[in-house]
Amino acid sequence: MNEYTNEELIRMARWQRRLLYTFMYSWICGLLFLVIVLCCSDISVSAWYAVFMEIIRYVVMLGFMIAFWVTYYKLLLTYHSLVFKIFAGILGVLMIVPLVNLIALLIVSSPATFPLKKAGLRVGLLGVSECELRKLQN
Repeated sequence: MNEYTNEELIRMARWQRRLLYTFMYSWICGLLFLVIVLCCSDISVSAWYAVFMEIIRYVVMLGFMIAFWVTYYKLLLTYHSLVFKIFAGILGVLMIVPLVNLIALLIVSSPATFPLKKAGLRVGLLGVSECELRKLQN
């Protein structure tokens, strides 16, 4: 017997996918900024341009961090275990540290994967597809 209802599984799958996409987009954005910095390091640029790029980088990364925390929190709300919610909440605060956010993503995403697989859904690298979720809605 599945401990989650179909509605809870759908909500869990959607928040898991949003969390994975947010994490992926933040890494892509970080890599793009790294490429820009490496390409511009050889070029003689003004100090204002360098300051402007740093400000843009921090604003974008802060935006991704806020989006990551919101989706992280929403995914935690779908779990039933209070002990896991508290542990993952503490880990969520430590997500500022670069590799801790990857570990937090794996820890929080794993408990969502098992009930979804148990319900007969295929969980890929970026979560459950909308096509798979339609199986639960019918």
